[in-house]
Amino acid sequence: MMPAAQCRLPKTGRGRQAARPEGFYQPEPPAGPVRAADGSLQVAFAGEDGRAFVFSFARLPLPGMHEQVAVAFAARTGPAGGRRTLSSARWTWQVIGGMLRFLAALPRPPQNLAEMTRSHLERLRRHRLISKSPLCVTNEMTEIFLLLRHADQELLRPGVRELIGQRGHHLGKYPKKTGLPGYSDREYSQIMQAARCHAAQIRDRIQAGERLVRLAADPGQLSPDEREEAAWLAEMARTGIVPARYRGGGWPHGNLYDNAARVSAAQQLFLTEQDLIPLLVLAVALSGRNAETVKELPAAHRVLDGRAVAVGIIKRRRGKALSRQSVHWEIGPESRQLHTPGGLYLLVHELTRWSRTISGTGSLWSVWSGRGGVNGHAAPFASSLTRSLDLSGWAAARGLTADAPGGGEPGPLVLRLDRLKTAAEARRAKATGGHLPSTATTNTMDVSYLPLPAQRPRHPGMGRGHHRRRPSRRRRQRPRLPAARPRPRDR
Repeated sequence: MMPAAQCRLPKTGRGRQAARPEGFYQPEPPAGPVRAADGSLQVAFAGEDGRAFVFSFARLPLPGMHEQVAVAFAARTGPAGGRRTLSSARWTWQVIGGMLRFLAALPRPPQNLAEMTRSHLERLRRHRLISKSPLCVTNEMTEIFLLLRHADQELLRPGVRELIGQRGHHLGKYPKKTGLPGYSDREYSQIMQAARCHAAQIRDRIQAGERLVRLAADPGQLSPDEREEAAWLAEMARTGIVPARYRGGGWPHGNLYDNAARVSAAQQLFLTEQDLIPLLVLAVALSGRNAETVKELPAAHRVLDGRAVAVGIIKRRRGKALSRQSVHWEIGPESRQLHTPGGLYLLVHELTRWSRTISGTGSLWSVWSGRGGVNGHAAPFASSLTRSLDLSGWAAARGLTADAPGGGEPGPLVLRLDRLKTAAEARRAKATGGHLPSTATTNTMDVSYLPLPAQRPRHPGMGRGHHRRRPSRRRRQRPRLPAARPRPRDR
């Protein structure tokens, strides 16, 4: 061990030279494509969202283009590139695959980037317009242009360099999409009531199982039936392995596998896939954040004086500087943990602690699914945020109905997390006196105050576009200058 006198840092102050490292700084070169054992190129991706993947060119056509395109793809998804999440990198990879397959199907396909001409890209655009919308084709072609900017410009032909260097491929071509309206007060109230009832059932169920695990060390306080249940619950909490269940109690009465009984056994200590929907609904509504941010909530947090919890969140599509921020959520009393964002966060953190210990994930969410992961435990949104959730099926199972226009018969409610977030934002704005700029986090004023389908005006005095925000016609006023003082007359 180094003595304490040698571990001290040199003092700084006026007249003292600052300490500098010896020699010159040599940064590590950026990771590029590598050759696999079969000779194909691979690009290793490590995103800022904590997800990693290896993209292989082995199954793509036109091997003469692989090396040049792989270099451009590595730069596009590298530390200085614009695709720093796994979902965006996969979309760029999909665009690359579509471009190479189209070029390979031509009668005389180009064998490398030097042989690719501007007409090839124009033909690709016209071919995509046959089966896709103009906006999708424009997005795809723009991604190809941005990708080719990272390639060796000396290899590209002048026409291709001119095309990919043009600006404003999206500017003024397509109008801005209109956001979806939120839910009415009645719809929002029944959604929140159903979600809170389901979340309370999940909380009581897991807390009852944890009580048996704690009393397993002292079986004298338990009944004979509870002792047996506490024994296998303690073993399941330690290993994470859910014991198998058979119909009829097993051999010789029956040997058919009972998956429903096994899921019920796992639900006594762990969250399952069916438990994600009510907790996600509450998290989106109480926090006012979109579903992507809620799905990527970390388990690491700080509790401030028992009143608030500080959490670092990720907001996509905000650039590198604004994609991460810290939020402080109110905890409130224990009886209000399903009504405050901080209380709900700590509740989910407590409900997933057994599963998180086994899966080893740093995410807040960890469930038992019986497949994959560590003994069936894994973070549900670790690989992708697009996990299928039957939101409308959950709403239909609880009898949630939607308002019908014109006061007709209410129909089934189509539950969407983005509409729920918009409804929560509008309710928060009304609670603060209608001052939306002080409460909005991501929605704009026209989206939060967009009338609901059942509340839009229908009488002849107002047309279909009456609810839309119209641009202001007020002109910019110039500041008035003080009048000049009269000059004294010359005598």
